[in-house]
Amino acid sequence: MEFIDVQGQDIEQYLGPMAFLRQRVFREYPYLYDGNIDDEKEYLSRYVNCPESLAILIVDDGNLVGMSSCLPLKYEDEKIKTDIAASSLNVETIGHFGESLLLESYRGHGFGKMFFMKRENHCKKVIKGCTHTAFCSVDREEFHPLKPQDFRSPEGLWQRMGYSKMESLKAHISWKDINKDEQSEKSLTFWLKAFDS
Repeated sequence: MEFIDVQGQDIEQYLGPMAFLRQRVFREYPYLYDGNIDDEKEYLSRYVNCPESLAILIVDDGNLVGMSSCLPLKYEDEKIKTDIAASSLNVETIGHFGESLLLESYRGHGFGKMFFMKRENHCKKVIKGCTHTAFCSVDREEFHPLKPQDFRSPEGLWQRMGYSKMESLKAHISWKDINKDEQSEKSLTFWLKAFDS
């Protein structure tokens, strides 16, 4: 197994496998995202175009089996940062975490914790006066018809890593669910961790 950390333009060489992994894992609950490779590559291009971004890749037997990413929040789409920009928080001093994805057979082995630690360290290194790191998670009703009976919420890990759910901070993004014919807007709630100044 190989662990690869890449930044900025160096991420471009991995866009194909990263897009494929995103498309595959995000079809699962709770995202249920019916995406395509071209859209995934376009989304990931923001990391290529940001010199302060980071992608963490896990490769096993030549295949990408896990990935995670981050970049300064100021480089994110307006739909992501609108609520934070309107709050008392400073967009300039916050690191934003993108996906944290693993194929099912690689889950439960501590890679999620590793993703958090690497991204936090990177944000504190590249963001002057970094005060927080943050990410957002899609809101789904408790009894969603596509929620697996054995679904294990990652919220326990997020809390153990020091993150708090900020119900007042939302992002709103549209995508097509795997069981729907049209796109619909989803609300996502931010999780936030503060660092000592």
